[in-house]
Amino acid sequence: MSLQINLSDRQFAALAASVVIVLILLGMAGAYNEPPGAGVPMIMGHSVDELNLSPLYIDWAAGRVGIGTTAPGDLLHLSSSGATEIQIHSTGTNSQPALRIRNDGETWLLKNDGTNADTFVIKDTTAERLVIDTDGNVGIGTTSPSQKLHISGTGDVALVFTRDNDDSDGKLANASIQYDWGTEGFEFRLNGIAGGDTKFFIGDNGNVGIGTTNPGAKLEVSDGYVLVPDRPAFSVSLSAHWTTQGVILFNAIGVNNGNHYSSATGRFTAPVGALYQICFGGMEYPDDGRSYADIRVNGVRPTGGRIYSYGGSTYDGSYKCVIVDLNADDYVDVYNMDASGQGWYKNPYASFSGHLL
Repeated sequence: MSLQINLSDRQFAALAASVVIVLILLGMAGAYNEPPGAGVPMIMGHSVDELNLSPLYIDWAAGRVGIGTTAPGDLLHLSSSGATEIQIHSTGTNSQPALRIRNDGETWLLKNDGTNADTFVIKDTTAERLVIDTDGNVGIGTTSPSQKLHISGTGDVALVFTRDNDDSDGKLANASIQYDWGTEGFEFRLNGIAGGDTKFFIGDNGNVGIGTTNPGAKLEVSDGYVLVPDRPAFSVSLSAHWTTQGVILFNAIGVNNGNHYSSATGRFTAPVGALYQICFGGMEYPDDGRSYADIRVNGVRPTGGRIYSYGGSTYDGSYKCVIVDLNADDYVDVYNMDASGQGWYKNPYASFSGHLL
């Protein structure tokens, strides 16, 4: 059921005056008209305490009005077996039809603001508190929301999450996401909006702080450390002396975090593109010759990637590290260069290792 009010001020005043006159006359007449019979669409009558202009019913004694019901439970009671709506329709250009709700302390207005792109507005006597535009964007503190939820303010602006109970059980009572004008940063706070414990901070310069609101670098962690699960790293050795020319197959696995090193191929394969430190060290075998090998990236020795060990008739060892910029799926290995049977002692003298920087 829909009740539509579509009258000018003059028309409404005239109608109201006519209704008052009719009610007065009916009250003076004291007449009571029952329905003449089935099929008659309109019932009109009155007694001392009621007026029934179906579907409008007025209960004089209780001071209630019913539309679609003869037993109104409130000052205005609408009832229908179908959709029940109240329609306030203004036909003027850029008009602002509204519903005003007030008590002795405050007045609230719900309106369709034709002067602001037909937005739906909830306002009090001070300002517009909430706006919904025709795209479904919601604004709090702004009359022109640009996103599904747009919050604006002149001071700290926060989105707060609270529990109904306090923190006596040791769990968090509240948390907030806010922009802090004092630190000029975006903060995630626990237990308190003002003076709460800031756990995560993004400054206006793009620096990120964990445990600090004044990060001095792109990422600064205070009073703790960063744990990276499965951080790519490996450290391997030889279970037997190696004297064959070619890729050295280190088969004694010490560390292989993420399983990116393969003892079958002797290769470490980068899981992500980044800087890596790669190291190789060993002692010449046999000890009366020379041994040399290359650290290689995709089969090519990088700058500074050769290791050489020569001790003559004495034991000699060498160790070298290089920093390489790898793309994802690039591989690193160690290639024994000597073809005369010269190579490297087994564990614990030979090692091949690397990790993500």
